[in-house]
Amino acid sequence: MVLNDEGHHCWRPAATPGLEGLSAEERKKLEEEASEATVWVDGLERINKANPAGHDKPGILFCVDLSATPFYIKGSRYPEGRPFPWLISDFGLVDAIESGIVKIPRLPVTDTTGRPDPKYFKLWEKIKETLKPAQFLPGGRPKPEVVYEEAQGAL
Repeated sequence: MVLNDEGHHCWRPAATPGLEGLSAEERKKLEEEASEATVWVDGLERINKANPAGHDKPGILFCVDLSATPFYIKGSRYPEGRPFPWLISDFGLVDAIESGIVKIPRLPVTDTTGRPDPKYFKLWEKIKETLKPAQFLPGGRPKPEVVYEEAQGAL
C-alpha cells in the first residue's frame, strides 16, 4: 500500500500538446513540474513491477493519493481545474478548518520591530522571562493557563 501525500504532484502529462498560450517562464516551470511528477510515477511503476511474488501480480495493491488540490494544473495538457478522475472524496480546506481538523493558515509578515530574532523565536524562553512570581506553581513551573495565555499569538 502506498500513501502518496501531496498526490497532485504525481501525474503524467496528457498526450495532446496544450502548451499554447504559456510564457517561456510558465512553460519551463511546467516542464520541471512534469519531470518531477513523472519521476515519481515511474518509481511507483518500478515498485509495482518488482514484486517478488511474481510479475503476474502487482507489487502495489492499493495507492491512496492525499492532496489539498486534487485537480489538474494549468499546462498539464488536461482541462485546467478538472478534478482527478480517481477522486473519491473532496473535503475542502474551509470545511477542514471549520471542523477543527486543521488550523487557520497564517501568512508570514515582516518583523519590523528591530529585534535581532523573530517574535516567536525562542518562544518558551521569552514567556518565562516575562512571568511574575505569582504566575508560577510551587516547585518553579509556570502555571499552564498563564503559558497558554502568553502563547496565544503564536498559537
